[in-house]
Amino acid sequence: MLGKLQNYWEELPSRLTMHVVLALVLFLLLLVKIIISHFFPRLGKNLFLLGLSAYLSAFTLVGITAGYFVIRSFEHFPYIYHAELPEHMLDERLGKELFISKCSTCHMLKDIMKPRSKEAWEKISNEMFILAEPRITADEMGQILYYLTLTHVPKQFTGPEDASLIEKHCLPCHEAKDIFEKRFSKVIWIEILKEMNGYDPEIVPKEKIPEIADFLEKSQKLVNK
Repeated sequence: MLGKLQNYWEELPSRLTMHVVLALVLFLLLLVKIIISHFFPRLGKNLFLLGLSAYLSAFTLVGITAGYFVIRSFEHFPYIYHAELPEHMLDERLGKELFISKCSTCHMLKDIMKPRSKEAWEKISNEMFILAEPRITADEMGQILYYLTLTHVPKQFTGPEDASLIEKHCLPCHEAKDIFEKRFSKVIWIEILKEMNGYDPEIVPKEKIPEIADFLEKSQKLVNK
């Protein structure tokens, strides 16, 4: 706890302040209780009140910590938000440098620099942070996430309503040549599209997957001819 407090760069919010105070109170209560039981047995009649106070402090401490975690888990709130950088401290260049230095140790950068929605980047960043901590700190991951959501998100489709399925659902994230040079069966295309749906369900809606896969399979047959 002390290590995390040391790395906190802003004034502590009320929940964390209460957490720290309760933790210190609990520590002191337990320390006094141990000292009394070992060195001042005649004061043993006060141990019940000390124990009750320690119990109430611990119960409250766990409640504001575990309760917060449970609520955020149900809301699918990324863990890195627990130490989110203020907006004025976010820096695209720093995020890029951290992305290159931190992420390249485990990944080929060209394989992970594909456009994804902000929600998808948050989910992936949260998972990577949990795996890589403490090599990547919360504030470093915040900078990386800022860089990725600023530079590697899908382009908004602004074409006509009668545009092809590829233009609407594939080109916002991929180059046409990268799509049509691949040769897959419809079954494989469906699996790929399911993965794309996980990245951005708005661009690749679940109900459109069979139709897009059918279109891709027919398109590659026409190219082969």
